[in-house]
Amino acid sequence: MPAKLLDEEGDITPEFEAALRVIFNKYASPSSNTLSRAQIQQYFLDTNGVASPDSQIDEIMEFMDVDENTGDLSFGGFMQIYQLQTENDEAETWKDLVRTTD
Repeated sequence: MPAKLLDEEGDITPEFEAALRVIFNKYASPSSNTLSRAQIQQYFLDTNGVASPDSQIDEIMEFMDVDENTGDLSFGGFMQIYQLQTENDEAETWKDLVRTTD
């Protein structure tokens, strides 16, 4: 049985958070510990095989948690993306996890 991604309250489990941290760190700038637009785009290219529309990146940067100094996506924002995705399509989250940890 695969690990649980969300707990009973819909929050990310510690195991899922640890996996997301590994993935985030693979793409993040070590100096800022954030994801720039280009790094987010590379992540989407790796997980989905296609670039994401600029409008989707704009939406992420507007509604998810970003670093107030750089405007880049924080780890908290990355977790927000995955919490929302997992609530709506857990199978897609599992696909992303497999694609980015190979």
